Amino acid sequence: MTLAPSTEKKIMPQQKGMLLLCLFALISFALSFYWQYSINAEISGSWKYIVNARDDFWYWAQTKGAADEPNSEGNPFYYEEKGTRHTLSEPMMSFFGFLTKILGVNVLFFFPIWHIGMPFISWLALSYCLRRYWKHPPISSGIFALIFILSIRLLPNTGFMDFHRYVRPGDALWILMLAISFVVTMGSGHYREYIKKNLHAFVIGTTACLALIWFNLLFFCLLAMVLGMELIWHAFAARDKERLKTLGIVAGMIGVSALAYYLFLRMNMHNNPWVFKLLSHESSKVQKAGIFRLGWKGFDFAAISLFTVMTALIIVTRRVLGRPLSPMDRILFSMLVVRLAVNNVHMFVPGKFQIASHAYYFIPIEFLCLIGWLHEKIPFY
Repeated sequence: MTLAPSTEKKIMPQQKGMLLLCLFALISFALSFYWQYSINAEISGSWKYIVNARDDFWYWAQTKGAADEPNSEGNPFYYEEKGTRHTLSEPMMSFFGFLTKILGVNVLFFFPIWHIGMPFISWLALSYCLRRYWKHPPISSGIFALIFILSIRLLPNTGFMDFHRYVRPGDALWILMLAISFVVTMGSGHYREYIKKNLHAFVIGTTACLALIWFNLLFFCLLAMVLGMELIWHAFAARDKERLKTLGIVAGMIGVSALAYYLFLRMNMHNNPWVFKLLSHESSKVQKAGIFRLGWKGFDFAAISLFTVMTALIIVTRRVLGRPLSPMDRILFSMLVVRLAVNNVHMFVPGKFQIASHAYYFIPIEFLCLIGWLHEKIPFY
């Protein structure tokens, strides 16, 4: 007499380890939230009054406006402009405004959910990137991702430098990780075979690329730079026609998404007269670009020096190791170019338009790129 084989699926030790790591990560982010905002609660005397960042408060006010009838997320502080929508696309703000409306709760009900859930989502995305796209062991990927996300969550501990601030840059940081990892690690071979064999990773990566511009325009500029670098590299250096076709398909879909976003902006601007007032005010303050107004002293020489030194290091390590430019080399170079452009954009446009003031959005990705580049040259494990 023989026993029938069990049909129950057993949890493998590695899967069990990842589940335990997920639970530990969620608890860690909950504790980090308590540690970061307990001081505010103690000062105010209540956990109801813990929002301390000016921009954070602004976006929560806009979310409350998104729950109003008519929708007033554009400028919720003026009755005269009630009913205007925000010019830029704010998917998360609109989503939480919708939830606020249908659940009938106060908008700050979602404050702890965001500040615990969004770092957790970033951790999941980074773990997935390291495991699926960069081929690192699952447990090691999860542990490194947890250390990194907790570091950027806790070390700054100020409203201005909160990288998971509501809604930006927290809403798009994880999408940028997925998009860049997908673009630079895309496999070779015929594009149909590649998509068929890697359908899950292709769908996730392509969706991230298409969605990024709707979440954060600055992050999309970095993705566009990385994608352009990959297209140039595989067209003229690697001469990988099949991979170039796959990149071309992704680039074409991103172009369609960018065009749709442009049309969205043009349509929305006509509904927001205050945006035109702001832009005209910025342009009227300075009639000439900074290079004529400030001279050479206006350039950010720290960014120029960083670009020069790191580019030289990339070239030197390439010569010493005798290898072609690696994916991490190309990502780091793209990151340096974008940082150089953002920090000096005021020299070439007749106004600031708040571009340089948001350059800190790139800090987590810059550190992540630098760690990855160093690991590639000097493996840590």
